[in-house]
Amino acid sequence: YSIEACLPTAQEARQLGIKRGEPCLAMMRRTVSGAHVASVARLIYPGTRYSFAGQFQA
Repeated sequence: YSIEACLPTAQEARQLGIKRGEPCLAMMRRTVSGAHVASVARLIYPGTRYSFAGQFQA
């Protein structure tokens, strides 16, 4: 998967109930089963409603 900052399209902003210029995070995900792509998704999250956290282990 990959995550990047983006601005929503007019349709995405309307569906999320946000202003068109509000920053968002887009996650692109591809699921593979064997040698075949099973699904592809682009998920949009309003920046004010999303938190990304992780932890590094030695």
